[in-house]
Amino acid sequence: MSPSLPSLANEKDPRLALRRALGGNVTVGNLIDTAAAAYPTTDALVFFDHTKTVAESERLTYRQYKEKVDQLAKSLMAMGIQKGDNVAIWMPNVIEWAIVQMATNKIGAANVSVNTMLKTYETEHILTQSDSKAIFMIADASLETDYMGILYGLAPELQTSEFGRLKSSRLPFLKSVITLSPSDRSKQFAGAITFDKFMEVGKHITDEELMQRQNSVTENDVAQILYTSGTTGLPKGVALLHKGVIENSYVCGLSLGCNHGDVQFNPLPLFHIGCSHLGTYCSPTLGLTLVSVDRWEGERGLQIIQQERATAIIATPTHFTTMMQHPDFEKYDVTSLRTGIMGATAVPVQLFKDVIRRMHLPELTITFGQTETCGIITQTGRDAPVELRAETVGVAQPGVEVVIMDTGTHRILPPGEVGEICARSSNNMKGYYKDPKATAQTIDSDGWLHLGDLGTLDNDGNLRFRGRLKDMIIVGGENVYAAEVEQFLLSHPKVTAAFVIGVPDAKYGEVPMAYLQTSGDITLEEIRAFCKGKIASFKIPRHIASNVELPMTPTAKIQKFKLREMAISQFGLSK
Repeated sequence: MSPSLPSLANEKDPRLALRRALGGNVTVGNLIDTAAAAYPTTDALVFFDHTKTVAESERLTYRQYKEKVDQLAKSLMAMGIQKGDNVAIWMPNVIEWAIVQMATNKIGAANVSVNTMLKTYETEHILTQSDSKAIFMIADASLETDYMGILYGLAPELQTSEFGRLKSSRLPFLKSVITLSPSDRSKQFAGAITFDKFMEVGKHITDEELMQRQNSVTENDVAQILYTSGTTGLPKGVALLHKGVIENSYVCGLSLGCNHGDVQFNPLPLFHIGCSHLGTYCSPTLGLTLVSVDRWEGERGLQIIQQERATAIIATPTHFTTMMQHPDFEKYDVTSLRTGIMGATAVPVQLFKDVIRRMHLPELTITFGQTETCGIITQTGRDAPVELRAETVGVAQPGVEVVIMDTGTHRILPPGEVGEICARSSNNMKGYYKDPKATAQTIDSDGWLHLGDLGTLDNDGNLRFRGRLKDMIIVGGENVYAAEVEQFLLSHPKVTAAFVIGVPDAKYGEVPMAYLQTSGDITLEEIRAFCKGKIASFKIPRHIASNVELPMTPTAKIQKFKLREMAISQFGLSK
């Protein structure tokens, strides 16, 4: 498999070592096969169910992992999934999520990650826009969501369909539904098949047939489609290549100082790039053990770190805060920890320093990037001075170019000047799925991907984040795009105009607030009730103000930064 860390010391670009290990074709199928051969008895996945004790984890070694992946890949082939098809995954952090991810990629299909907090409005758009032919989904009502109820509402034809023969007017591409019910694995749903039964569908597919399909997959094929919203308000599918998701994850693992034997605790959701890349795609590149949990709770996180002797952790400030604020924090042994990432949202400097000290993380880093860049473009050095790690988002990763451009002329700016952060590398997305216009607006003719964020670079290449061009709010690590929420709020019969901003929040960093123009009196409770069950809970406004005078530019554009100042004053919020 991949070389040990010392042998990479003379590699100008460590991705070359990975490429050699995978036979020159950086694909997920080659990766999982190579990892299973190199680390057959090492635990690949350790997953925890919130309904069970920490002693009842579900585990797979790399050999077992490959066997499950191959079995599912054969069933997908038997079902008729072709190279280039898309398969949706709508499940929380369960071990089957990772198996589906790898199996779809092995046969040249892309997995479409669906956020488990989404409701009817968002789910319908993703399933239709992505052309998903099959969906693997959680069947138990979880996270206050009746997932099967939503799907039956979107495709009532499912209840009278044979498995694999769905013909839905609202979801015209979807043909097959595979359900997972952890509380009762034999539970049947009309028109669907259970995950365990589906695993047997491909028994007649031979190893040779699977390998033939696997060998047809190239590193420039799409591996994953992750949905992120843009200024239009509708989620866009970010199409990421095999070589991008693997190489980016591999370099991040190396930057953390990880190697075979390390145990990575990653409680981020698998539908998020922070776990599906830095967790599932990263771990086999270095023979790591990935540990995850289906539902977050601070003390349970401490229990898992102690029991599994985790050496690395990738989490948001909220995860770290809930652990350190737990009254029994000092009772748990976290001294196995060494390295990790605090990211996915703004990182307070003092919190970063506190985590290093209290959670035994001397090599803690901060990263920066976005879904369109396969995640990380910059990362702080784990041995850099703490002040530098706390106040910057690091330097460009190997193989990634990062520049600051003037927002008007697109001229590359010298160190110290504020402009738009742009990146160029083989990690950049192929494009937005079926949206060439939006792709062209994001990736210019020279291959620079415009992140829509403001920053500066110093003479040493350290990037400092200065604000957002894109109108995005980050709620506890989840991206909320104002335009999407505004568009939904306009469907309320009383709302004639909506302007959504992010305002400070002690727990989540920031939360949405809506300034509304309405045709009648309206309350926060009325707005929240209207949103509940239709859009994800983290997108629902926590504050509203209606029919107030809005600050505007001379060209009649709303000045959202002034709205934020007004909200902070009105509600007594801390910056």
